[in-house]
Amino acid sequence: MAVEKGVRTNKKTRMYPIFLSSGHPVGFEAYRNYHPDVKVMENQEILERVKDECKGLEFVGGAEPVKVEEAVSSVRAQKGNLDGLLVFGPPPDELMSVGLPMVAVERPLEGCTTVPFHAYKENRVVTSYLPAHCDKDPNVYSLRIADIAGKIKLIDTISRMKALSVLVVTDKPILGYFEPMDLQIETSREEYEEVYLRNLRETFGTEFITVPQKELFETMKAADEEPAKQVAQKWIEEAIALRGTNEAEVLKSAKLYLAMKELMERYSCGAITTEGFGWPPLGYDAAPSAGLPISQFCTGAMLSTGIMGHGIQ
Repeated sequence: MAVEKGVRTNKKTRMYPIFLSSGHPVGFEAYRNYHPDVKVMENQEILERVKDECKGLEFVGGAEPVKVEEAVSSVRAQKGNLDGLLVFGPPPDELMSVGLPMVAVERPLEGCTTVPFHAYKENRVVTSYLPAHCDKDPNVYSLRIADIAGKIKLIDTISRMKALSVLVVTDKPILGYFEPMDLQIETSREEYEEVYLRNLRETFGTEFITVPQKELFETMKAADEEPAKQVAQKWIEEAIALRGTNEAEVLKSAKLYLAMKELMERYSCGAITTEGFGWPPLGYDAAPSAGLPISQFCTGAMLSTGIMGHGIQ
């Protein structure tokens, strides 16, 4: 599935940061005196680093340490306007019971926590680790921040699935030619598809809108060639190499990309997924590859989903 940047709503994913302590390690003052070369990161510095890695998201709240009761009360009051929590320190049960997805950041060397790694099983929690002491190698610390940001982007992805309309270009049942496989079906394909779509709708509010492949190819053929040439030229100029194809085929893929964008706008969809063109049973052997269009969508995507699904390119 490909999601085009800017096609969906401008609503930003809202994360609520919670610092359950100052983050200073035991013996902080003595440590600073004897190890002045090792920096202890302040909460505000950490939050700013995370924000820099998560541009486009909105962080509601600051870096001041808060008591558990205050944090729970504040989150419950804002729950309807929040998409997830970023909690520094072992999150208490009261906070997890709110039901919002959460990135829980353990802070080794800050204290002597005995919370086991699997403590969050069955909860909507992913974990990360950020020592109180900044690594001497700045690249190592940057990787730790990037890991936190990566977990936050999982929540961002889920948030952006809410109320998303997905355009499915297929002549087959809505889930496509390649899935479900027989091994996945316990009753019938029709019932599998009904349950799949209902779960998607009830969990995320996501809807699938189908159009036949013929409509996509007719849109592609009717497209103005000049914009497609500009897209193709940009792809070629920015490519590291061009192998196994030629400029004419790249131009066809550029036309397909613009046609996909046009259909998304026509049906007010924020994402698009297609069958695997060229697969013999589908009868479109001469169709251009969807690889370049999908790559272009994902390059500027608001989701980092890449390619996913059932025989979907």
